[in-house]
Parts: sequence; C-alpha cells; structure tokens
Amino acid sequence: MPARRRKCPLQPSWRTQALELLKDWDGDVLVPEFEEPTAWDSAKWDEQFYWERDALERATVIAFWIPREMNNMPGLTTNVEFGYWSARRPQKCLLGYPPEAEHIKYLSELALVSRIPTFDTLTGLLRTAKYRAGH
Repeated sequence: MPARRRKCPLQPSWRTQALELLKDWDGDVLVPEFEEPTAWDSAKWDEQFYWERDALERATVIAFWIPREMNNMPGLTTNVEFGYWSARRPQKCLLGYPPEAEHIKYLSELALVSRIPTFDTLTGLLRTAKYRAGH
C-alpha cells in the first residue's frame, strides 16, 4: 500500500502578524513560506529544505513560534528543527508558544535544560529577538 499523507488545509499564517510586529525592524527577516498562500509542492522539497537550512545557519536569532493545533497546524518538522538548533546553537534560539498549544511539553523541557528563553506571546518572543539581534 502506498504511503499516504494527510493534507492540512491552508491555514492563515501567524507570520503575517509577526511581520506586522517587526515592521519597524531594520534588519533582515527570513520567512520560510511563500508570500502567497499555496498548496505544498513536494517536487520542491529539496529546494525548500536547503533554503531553510541556509537561512537558519545565517540567522543571528532563530525565533521558534509554535501555535500547534494537531488537526490544522501540527508543525511537526519544527520539533526536528528546534531539537537540531537547540543542540547546535542554543544561544541563537528562542522558543514561544501560546498557552493552548498542543504537545509542546518536550520542547518546553528541552528549552529549559538548554537555557533557551521561552515566551507565551508572539509579541514577547519577537521583542526579545530584536533585542538579541542588536537592532
């Protein structure tokens, strides 16, 4: 039987709000999604993977915001990315998630033992990201 992937419906991006909160920012913001909502094109997986990896390597600060809701926005790749960067460069990382985020305990504990600051609001997360980046 071929592998089956559940396709999540296109969700409004939380990154729109993040960009609004960063409108006074004079530095670069790397956003790992297309400007226009689009269905995922698996043929471009490699391109997306390497673009994200390069962007995260170059970033001064990596702000992880995880508004996880398993039925509509599971964000499971973020588990891998946060684990990787929290082990490789914890000083670059910040973690944020709203109180209602689902299945976040492991990441929260990993942040705690890695001394990565955590936030329960996107505003607090991004305010600290700007401060850390020195702008």
